[in-house]
Amino acid sequence: MKTLSRQYRKSFLTQLKAMLLLSFPLFACSQDSVPTLKGKVHLSIKTGTISCDFVLSNIPNIEDYVIRLNTGMNIHYIRDNSNGQMLNYEQDHEDNRSSEESIAYYFPGKSRGSRILPKCIQFRYMGMYPVTDSLQPMVSDWRGNVALNGSTLRVDGRQSAWYPVLYDRKLDIVYEKVLYDVEVRCDDCSSLFVNGSAPAPGPVAQFRSDVPRQLTMFCGNYAYQQFERTYILNPDIDVRQQAVFGQKVNQYRRFYEQVLKIPYKEPLSFIRTMPVAWGYGFLFVSFPSIIMVTEPGRGLGRLFDPAQAGAFKFYLAHELAHYYFGHYRVPNSTFSGVIDESFAELLAMEATRALEPDSTYLKTVQDKRVQLRGFKATPLARLTNTQGLSQRQTYLYHYVPVLLTAIEKEIGKDKFFRWLRLLLQSQTSYTDYAFLIKTLGTAVNDEKMTNGLIQRYFESDNALTDAWKIIDPTK
Repeated sequence: MKTLSRQYRKSFLTQLKAMLLLSFPLFACSQDSVPTLKGKVHLSIKTGTISCDFVLSNIPNIEDYVIRLNTGMNIHYIRDNSNGQMLNYEQDHEDNRSSEESIAYYFPGKSRGSRILPKCIQFRYMGMYPVTDSLQPMVSDWRGNVALNGSTLRVDGRQSAWYPVLYDRKLDIVYEKVLYDVEVRCDDCSSLFVNGSAPAPGPVAQFRSDVPRQLTMFCGNYAYQQFERTYILNPDIDVRQQAVFGQKVNQYRRFYEQVLKIPYKEPLSFIRTMPVAWGYGFLFVSFPSIIMVTEPGRGLGRLFDPAQAGAFKFYLAHELAHYYFGHYRVPNSTFSGVIDESFAELLAMEATRALEPDSTYLKTVQDKRVQLRGFKATPLARLTNTQGLSQRQTYLYHYVPVLLTAIEKEIGKDKFFRWLRLLLQSQTSYTDYAFLIKTLGTAVNDEKMTNGLIQRYFESDNALTDAWKIIDPTK
């Protein structure tokens, strides 16, 4: 996380007093089991300021916890909202599962090493972030960045931790999805959006959700359209093309529903925005939103460019697959990258193979073959932490999907998709390697075959070679 420069800190201090004097009402604590966030946020896309007064309630009973908050946020106070008492807080420097964008806080108890966690906590804080333009860009851009380009603010709902994010360290559960009732004010914005709600005109709007969501937020000066169950925010294509795009989205959704036999319930929001650093472009999912951070010519218009359409369709299929792996099944444990990214990649391969010309799927397989040349992988059975992989992209997006493709060819589509349904719907405390092989064994229902698959593709140093022999025995 980049630290604030002196000029930003100086400007910040001049505005801190004024913006924190805003009068915010207190909210009563309810008794629901899902964490609830209520309050107000006041922001400016011109000055880069974000001022928040939130009450986090319905907090579960957790002894070993931290609460993460963005590094750039300066805390005015934190208090127990049930009795109005201010809470002393300390930083946990051993929160190694956190990203560098956030600081982990906790409330120390009376006895040494203990922690207290009230059921209803008020947080008041403010941050100030650089506002960039094409002449003065940042050095880099990434998902957890609080990104302001002079026209919009983009901030994701987990990695950035712009709102308080509770983490159960013992069970490895991140409570970034909350019920919310939040007022957003931005006096220099024409459009406002909070994940899970419909976009609304500025400068002020109330957003509510009775379904737990990450609070990804996109505010600024942009247009938006709705087509059936899809919103498109800040589109770079005309209305006719937007309708075609919506049809493609629905086609992939129906395919996933058909093969997994699990309804794709969510209405979707597609957000297109510019990166705040030259040469950066990426996509990420904060369901039911899909965010495309792209330079001009690399947005939704790629669907209508013959040279880019195939790759764009595959990216689209991958992001839509995260409704199942990443949202419907929220992975945990250090093995979570495999359950999240590798299976989403596999579903995208299945969707494009079934719905697009053969050339799209064949190019995907060929690209993976190129990416995996000379790759020396740690077998899945010996993988301890996907976050620490030196070549994480290659491992999760290429290596594991190739192994899964080989397994599908060996056991057949019926058993393979049954395995995927078990991964999505089985009750488990941890989505770890043991869970992976247990569900595989249930789906295959043949102990000898299951053991053979585990040995060849999960335990062997030659797993990749064996997988290619099954996928394409002619090479």
